[in-house]
Amino acid sequence: MGLARGAVNLMLEEASKRPFSGTVATMGRQTVYLTGGQLWCLFERFGLEAPPSFKGTFRSLDDNSLLTALGFDRVESFDYSDYEGATHIIDLNNDELPAEYHNRYEAVLDSGTIEHIFHVPNALKHIHNMLKVGGRLLFLTPSSNHLDHGFYMFSPTFFHDYFNTNGYRIETIYVVRYRPSHTEL
Repeated sequence: MGLARGAVNLMLEEASKRPFSGTVATMGRQTVYLTGGQLWCLFERFGLEAPPSFKGTFRSLDDNSLLTALGFDRVESFDYSDYEGATHIIDLNNDELPAEYHNRYEAVLDSGTIEHIFHVPNALKHIHNMLKVGGRLLFLTPSSNHLDHGFYMFSPTFFHDYFNTNGYRIETIYVVRYRPSHTEL
Protein backbone atom coordinates (compact mmCIF):
# COMPACT_ATOMS: atom_id res chain seq x y z
CA MET A 1 0.00 0.00 0.00
CA GLY A 2 1.43 3.29 -0.92
CA LEU A 3 1.21 6.69 -2.52
CA ALA A 4 3.36 7.05 -5.60
CA ARG A 5 3.86 10.29 -7.50
CA GLY A 6 0.78 9.84 -9.70
CA ALA A 7 -1.48 9.13 -6.71
CA VAL A 8 -0.19 12.17 -4.83
CA ASN A 9 -0.68 14.26 -7.97
CA LEU A 10 -4.36 13.18 -8.13
CA MET A 11 -4.85 13.93 -4.43
CA LEU A 12 -3.33 17.40 -4.81
CA GLU A 13 -5.60 18.07 -7.78
CA GLU A 14 -8.58 17.14 -5.58
CA ALA A 15 -7.28 19.35 -2.75
CA SER A 16 -6.95 22.28 -5.15
CA LYS A 17 -10.63 21.88 -6.19
CA ARG A 18 -11.95 21.48 -2.65
CA PRO A 19 -9.56 21.58 0.31
CA PHE A 20 -9.35 18.57 2.59
CA SER A 21 -10.10 18.96 6.30
CA GLY A 22 -11.09 17.00 9.38
CA THR A 23 -10.07 13.42 10.01
CA VAL A 24 -9.09 10.93 7.33
CA ALA A 25 -9.18 7.16 7.76
CA THR A 26 -6.64 5.24 5.70
CA MET A 27 -7.03 1.58 4.93
CA GLY A 28 -3.58 0.47 6.05
CA ARG A 29 -0.52 2.68 6.49
CA GLN A 30 0.69 4.22 3.26
CA THR A 31 4.28 4.32 2.08
CA VAL A 32 4.98 7.68 0.41
CA TYR A 33 7.26 7.22 -2.59
CA LEU A 34 8.36 10.85 -2.84
CA THR A 35 10.79 13.09 -1.06
CA GLY A 36 9.82 16.32 0.63
CA GLY A 37 11.40 18.30 -2.24
CA GLN A 38 9.38 16.41 -4.85
CA LEU A 39 6.23 17.04 -2.84
CA TRP A 40 7.12 20.75 -2.59
CA CYS A 41 7.19 20.95 -6.40
CA LEU A 42 3.83 19.18 -6.73
CA PHE A 43 2.23 21.48 -4.14
CA GLU A 44 3.50 24.50 -6.10
CA ARG A 45 2.15 23.04 -9.34
CA PHE A 46 -1.38 23.13 -7.89
CA GLY A 47 -1.00 26.47 -6.13
CA LEU A 48 -1.13 24.86 -2.69
CA GLU A 49 1.02 25.83 0.26
CA ALA A 50 3.48 23.11 1.22
CA PRO A 51 5.04 22.98 4.66
CA PRO A 52 8.37 24.85 4.62
CA SER A 53 10.09 21.70 5.92
CA PHE A 54 9.40 19.98 2.56
CA LYS A 55 11.48 22.41 0.49
CA GLY A 56 14.79 20.92 -0.57
CA THR A 57 14.30 17.81 1.58
CA PHE A 58 15.62 14.60 0.11
CA ARG A 59 14.12 12.29 2.69
CA SER A 60 10.90 10.40 2.12
CA LEU A 61 7.95 11.41 4.22
CA ASP A 62 5.42 9.28 6.02
CA ASP A 63 1.70 9.16 5.31
CA ASN A 64 0.81 11.26 8.36
CA SER A 65 3.09 14.12 7.22
CA LEU A 66 1.70 14.07 3.70
CA LEU A 67 -1.97 13.86 4.70
CA THR A 68 -1.71 16.64 7.29
CA ALA A 69 0.08 18.76 4.68
CA LEU A 70 -2.92 18.13 2.41
CA GLY A 71 -5.15 19.72 5.05
CA PHE A 72 -6.35 16.92 7.28
CA ASP A 73 -6.29 17.65 11.01
CA ARG A 74 -5.91 14.02 11.98
CA VAL A 75 -4.92 10.76 10.30
CA GLU A 76 -6.13 7.38 11.59
CA SER A 77 -5.19 4.09 9.94
CA PHE A 78 -6.95 0.72 9.95
CA ASP A 79 -5.28 -2.64 9.47
CA TYR A 80 -5.84 -6.24 10.51
CA SER A 81 -2.47 -6.32 12.34
CA ASP A 82 -0.16 -3.92 14.13
CA TYR A 83 2.74 -4.80 11.81
CA GLU A 84 2.94 -1.26 10.33
CA GLY A 85 1.73 0.62 13.39
CA ALA A 86 -1.91 1.18 12.42
CA THR A 87 -4.01 3.35 14.72
CA HIS A 88 -6.84 0.78 14.84
CA ILE A 89 -6.58 -3.00 14.51
CA ILE A 90 -9.75 -4.05 12.68
CA ASP A 91 -10.34 -6.87 10.21
CA LEU A 92 -12.55 -5.44 7.46
CA ASN A 93 -13.62 -9.00 6.54
CA ASN A 94 -15.68 -9.18 9.74
CA ASP A 95 -19.45 -8.78 9.59
CA GLU A 96 -19.58 -5.81 11.97
CA LEU A 97 -17.57 -2.65 12.45
CA PRO A 98 -17.58 -1.26 16.00
CA ALA A 99 -20.12 1.56 16.25
CA GLU A 100 -17.48 4.00 17.52
CA TYR A 101 -16.09 4.18 13.95
CA HIS A 102 -19.45 4.89 12.28
CA ASN A 103 -19.97 8.35 10.76
CA ARG A 104 -16.59 9.49 12.09
CA TYR A 105 -14.43 10.48 9.10
CA GLU A 106 -14.54 13.36 6.63
CA ALA A 107 -12.56 11.22 4.18
CA VAL A 108 -11.59 7.59 3.70
CA LEU A 109 -8.51 6.71 1.64
CA ASP A 110 -7.83 3.28 0.20
CA SER A 111 -4.61 3.16 -1.76
CA GLY A 112 -4.17 -0.51 -2.45
CA THR A 113 -5.97 -2.39 0.31
CA ILE A 114 -9.39 -3.53 -0.88
CA GLU A 115 -8.00 -6.01 -3.41
CA HIS A 116 -6.29 -7.77 -0.46
CA ILE A 117 -9.52 -8.15 1.55
CA PHE A 118 -11.33 -11.41 0.89
CA HIS A 119 -14.84 -10.22 1.84
CA VAL A 120 -15.21 -7.12 -0.36
CA PRO A 121 -18.91 -6.51 0.45
CA ASN A 122 -18.12 -6.22 4.17
CA ALA A 123 -15.15 -3.96 3.49
CA LEU A 124 -17.26 -1.62 1.32
CA LYS A 125 -20.03 -1.60 3.94
CA HIS A 126 -17.53 -0.68 6.67
CA ILE A 127 -15.95 2.08 4.57
CA HIS A 128 -19.42 3.47 3.89
CA ASN A 129 -20.25 3.37 7.61
CA MET A 130 -16.99 5.13 8.55
CA LEU A 131 -17.67 8.07 6.25
CA LYS A 132 -19.66 11.08 7.38
CA VAL A 133 -22.50 12.21 5.13
CA GLY A 134 -20.95 14.53 2.55
CA GLY A 135 -17.50 13.02 3.12
CA ARG A 136 -15.06 11.98 0.43
CA LEU A 137 -13.90 8.54 -0.64
CA LEU A 138 -10.54 8.24 -2.33
CA PHE A 139 -9.88 4.87 -3.95
CA LEU A 140 -6.52 4.40 -5.64
CA THR A 141 -6.83 0.75 -6.56
CA PRO A 142 -5.20 -1.47 -9.18
CA SER A 143 -7.64 -2.93 -11.65
CA SER A 144 -7.72 -5.45 -14.46
CA ASN A 145 -4.53 -7.19 -15.55
CA HIS A 146 -2.52 -6.47 -12.41
CA LEU A 147 -1.61 -10.13 -12.17
CA ASP A 148 -0.73 -11.92 -8.95
CA HIS A 149 -1.60 -8.97 -6.74
CA GLY A 150 -4.21 -9.46 -4.05
CA PHE A 151 -7.32 -11.62 -4.14
CA TYR A 152 -9.22 -9.62 -6.77
CA MET A 153 -8.76 -7.41 -9.78
CA PHE A 154 -11.57 -4.92 -10.23
CA SER A 155 -12.98 -3.79 -13.53
CA PRO A 156 -12.29 -0.08 -14.09
CA THR A 157 -16.05 0.49 -13.87
CA PHE A 158 -16.58 -1.41 -10.61
CA PHE A 159 -16.32 1.55 -8.22
CA HIS A 160 -18.35 3.85 -10.49
CA ASP A 161 -21.15 1.32 -10.75
CA TYR A 162 -21.10 0.41 -7.05
CA PHE A 163 -21.10 3.97 -5.69
CA ASN A 164 -23.51 5.31 -8.31
CA THR A 165 -25.96 2.50 -7.50
CA ASN A 166 -25.67 3.32 -3.79
CA GLY A 167 -26.50 7.00 -4.18
CA TYR A 168 -23.06 8.60 -4.00
CA ARG A 169 -22.33 11.74 -5.98
CA ILE A 170 -19.27 10.92 -8.05
CA GLU A 171 -17.21 14.02 -8.65
CA THR A 172 -14.09 12.63 -10.28
CA ILE A 173 -12.98 9.28 -11.64
CA TYR A 174 -9.63 8.62 -13.24
CA VAL A 175 -8.57 5.45 -14.97
CA VAL A 176 -4.82 5.69 -15.05
CA ARG A 177 -2.23 3.54 -16.71
CA TYR A 178 0.79 3.70 -14.50
CA ARG A 179 4.43 2.98 -15.08
CA PRO A 180 6.60 0.61 -13.09
CA SER A 181 8.44 3.53 -11.49
CA HIS A 182 6.80 5.12 -8.44
CA THR A 183 8.33 8.49 -9.29
CA GLU A 184 6.88 8.99 -12.79
CA LEU A 185 3.50 10.59 -13.42
